[in-house]
Amino acid sequence: MKTNNAAGSKFQKGRKGTEIAALIRSEIRAAAKADGPLRGCKTSVRFAWATHSMSIAIAIESAPVSIRNPAWVKANASNPHVYQEGVSRESAAAIAMLDECNRIADQYNRHDSDSQSDYFNDEFFCRVSFAHDLEKAHDAAILCEHPACCGCADCETRYAA
Repeated sequence: MKTNNAAGSKFQKGRKGTEIAALIRSEIRAAAKADGPLRGCKTSVRFAWATHSMSIAIAIESAPVSIRNPAWVKANASNPHVYQEGVSRESAAAIAMLDECNRIADQYNRHDSDSQSDYFNDEFFCRVSFAHDLEKAHDAAILCEHPACCGCADCETRYAA
C-alpha cells in the first residue's frame, strides 16, 4: 500500500480551521496586490466542518481578466447537453488563478492519503472555484453582440456586476 504522506511548508499541527482560513485569506489578499495570476482578484475564503473533517472553500468573486474560454462558451450556448471534448471551459488566466489559490492553500495542508485503498486523511479538504455570478457575467459578456467594455448605456447597466 503506497501512501502520499506530505505536509506543506507552513503546516503546523493543531491549528484551528478558522486560523488556517485566516492565514490563507491573508496570503491570497497579498497575492491579489502583487504581480501574478491573482492580481486584482477578490476572493472569499470560508471555513466549515464537513462530517468530522475541516473544509475550506475558496471562491474567486471578481477577476480583471476573462475567466472563460470563448470557444467553450459559444459551443456550450448552442448545445449545452453535449460535452465539448478538447475545449477547456476556463481560460489560461483562469487556470493560473485556480492553481495559485490551490498552491497557497496546500502550504497549510497535510496529506496522508492512499486513493487505491480509499483512505483519505488530510488536515482539511479544499475547494477552489469561481463564484457563480462571475461565471454568468463572463459568459454573458462573451455571448453579447458587442463587447461589454464598449461603454454604451446598455452595457453599463447589464454588466454592472
